[in-house]
This record gives sequence, C-alpha cells and structure tokens, in this order.
Amino acid sequence: TIGVNEESRYDVDGRVVCFPLGGFSQANDELNPALARYALGALDGDERKVLELYAGAGNLSLSIAARAKEATFVEA
Repeated sequence: TIGVNEESRYDVDGRVVCFPLGGFSQANDELNPALARYALGALDGDERKVLELYAGAGNLSLSIAARAKEATFVEA
C-alpha cells in the first residue's frame, strides 16, 4: 500500500494506491480500474517508452513503470 492520509484507495494491477487528501485522482471510482486496464493494454511489451502527463497521484504510473522499458511521469 502506497500513500498516507488517504481519502481514496484504488487497486490498480495488483497495487493498492492511496490518494492523499486534496490529491488528484480519477473522479469516477468505478471507471478508474477500466481506465487502468485500457492504458496498460497499450503496453504490448517491455520495449515501450512512456510519457505520462498530468500523472496526478500515480494511479496509473506505478503499473506503467513496472511494465515499460522507460517511463517519465509529470504532474504540474
């Protein structure tokens, strides 16, 4: 489990992510797992380089990082 002072929890690809109060997460709790599956489905192997913009609290980032050859995450 990653995160403290959680407001929301998501299980994404076997990883439980906790979002801090005031942190960015997907607005629809039921849609988040489907979005994660869609994003991870785009990685067709470990040779992908990924740039995730507006990564928020990392609900997709952790699973992407575990599968991509190289990954950069930006939150502004």
